[in-house]
Amino acid sequence: MHNDQERKHYTMIAKNNNRVLIYIAIILVLSGYGFNNFHQNKPVTDSAKGFAIVELFTSEGCSSCPAADALAAVISAENNKEIYFLSFHVDYWNQYGWKDGFSSNNYTVRQEQYAGFFKLKSIYTPQVVVNGKTEFVGSNESKLRAAIQKELKSTPSVTIDLQVTTGIRSVAVSCSMPDAVNSVLNIALVQKQAEIAVRRGENEGKTLKHINIVRSFKRLTTLSNDLNMVTLYVPEGLSLKDLKVVAYLQDKDTYKVTGVALKNL
Repeated sequence: MHNDQERKHYTMIAKNNNRVLIYIAIILVLSGYGFNNFHQNKPVTDSAKGFAIVELFTSEGCSSCPAADALAAVISAENNKEIYFLSFHVDYWNQYGWKDGFSSNNYTVRQEQYAGFFKLKSIYTPQVVVNGKTEFVGSNESKLRAAIQKELKSTPSVTIDLQVTTGIRSVAVSCSMPDAVNSVLNIALVQKQAEIAVRRGENEGKTLKHINIVRSFKRLTTLSNDLNMVTLYVPEGLSLKDLKVVAYLQDKDTYKVTGVALKNL
């Protein structure tokens, strides 16, 4: 008799425990806490009406930059057409043993302008600036994905009508938009990809893969609502199929990016 009572007692405990587990599961489902919460690096693919211009300041001479370059490639490969990575190779690492063939002082100057706007004490690599609104270390995956996701959901877009006319070694670009008040138009000639074997410097012996390398960059500060034109030149060793043009509108005071357009050549 004593054993029967024990069995009934433990059976009742097991049933109660099962009820508790079921209640907990129901609460978790209702609160939206599912298995997807464990995937912190879920691909950014659910664009609503927004876009994200991600300016990456990088260098082949910087040992911490390959991680940011690789992250840019991973997110770009997730096939969201509203995410625009632009890799600006700065030149201040060139003095440390390896000259980055994609580097330009113009890109260093652009990064310095952002440093002034964000009130940073110095410039650094790798750095990303998302839609001109926020900046942080370019290899910070969780922060970058969160910033992109926020912009995809909330940023309204000013329509830019982008047209290109190609020559043998040149690209004539024309842009028109309905509202260009107090704005700057940035036009970038972008090399889609490259692979470089680094022979000296901090990345000596590594083969670095790059995407969306800015090869020419023009800023138009006086704009017309009708037509704005600029000519870009194709770098030696490249053909038109290697390139694309990205145009984006940016507020002069807030640096906020308000519109973007892209054309593959």
